[in-house]
Amino acid sequence: MKKITQLVIATLLTFSFLAMPFGSLDRVAVAQTCTVNHSVASGETLSSIAVKYDVDWTVIATANNLKEPYSIFVGQSLCIPGSTTSTSTTGTTTTSTSKKPTITFSIEGNRLYLETSGFTKKSTWYVKIGSGPYRVAELTKIGLHLVRKDTTTSSSFRVPKKLQDARYLTLCLKNARTDEVRCSTILNPNAR
Repeated sequence: MKKITQLVIATLLTFSFLAMPFGSLDRVAVAQTCTVNHSVASGETLSSIAVKYDVDWTVIATANNLKEPYSIFVGQSLCIPGSTTSTSTTGTTTTSTSKKPTITFSIEGNRLYLETSGFTKKSTWYVKIGSGPYRVAELTKIGLHLVRKDTTTSSSFRVPKKLQDARYLTLCLKNARTDEVRCSTILNPNAR
């Protein structure tokens, strides 16, 4: 009976030992890539944290094994990996392999022309506009920007009458699924 007990204990220890390295290796690999451990505060979203550390929100989600709907909670500790920008230099030519999303927009009369590049494929973005420094909640929604197969996409919108004479215009795109926000501000050529 004593030998059977020892055999059972040895078997259990062997299986627990074999299972342990795989889980701990995953944690070690993630810990090695963390530049910062961020404690989630009230009101923060994954995208607002990503903007704070200049890292794409998907990189943070992957590093922390977050799955859809990418929920985070107050007090949660998130691993923030280093920037995903990779730059290589060959002679005098520098090439960046970063695909950071960019927003370009212009105003012609009462029309706003928007072009985005580097945005996630098959994503929908709320387009909001305001004058001066922004708070996304205070901006006026003017439409949707759809990114389909190609990550470079163009759209055009009517500028709200109340903003046509504003000195500065801030345009923000808010991802309909993840709440990621990207903004850009320009001097309005129509300002009086």
